[in-house]
Amino acid sequence: MPRSIVPIFALATTLACASGSSSPTAATTTTGTNTGGTTTTTSSTPSLPAGYEKFTSGTSLQISGNFVVVSTTDIPNHKSPYFGIGNANYVAPTAGIVLNPNKIAAQSYVLRISDCAGRRRDPGDTPLDAIGVALNGVVFFNQYAAGRTPLTTEVVSFDQYNGHPAMQNNYHYHFEPSSSRRVRSRR
Repeated sequence: MPRSIVPIFALATTLACASGSSSPTAATTTTGTNTGGTTTTTSSTPSLPAGYEKFTSGTSLQISGNFVVVSTTDIPNHKSPYFGIGNANYVAPTAGIVLNPNKIAAQSYVLRISDCAGRRRDPGDTPLDAIGVALNGVVFFNQYAAGRTPLTTEVVSFDQYNGHPAMQNNYHYHFEPSSSRRVRSRR
């Protein structure tokens, strides 16, 4: 698997739950001065946990309370037949692929990734739509096709990286992306 597209939900769990790590909440320090009896409050900007600097391709990151907020345009940093003929990132479909009629288009996804304290002990079923995001900015959907049906009929529409666009033209992966070629960032 190309290292540049490790799923963020796995990365976020590892980063947030590492031993000794703390919540990404901003720290506030108060210092008093003796002259004039004033108190000055300064707020430090929290830094992202190590590993988040690996995000590329149309993603932005910030800390909000106990969450890392990842915003993405959901455009893959690799070629796909779903870009459409004439697009610089178009590549002809591989043998056996049955293209769906949708094309890749920019989206606006915002995912809030909780620190370790926010994890449920008994996680429930995942919702439809985005449940995570890869380091290249492409969102992950759960293991179901539309209507919570198995992916068996959709798998034939996956491109060489195991992704495809939904009806709203939102490109996504359902499971680990793969390719025999290394994915390169478009930074």
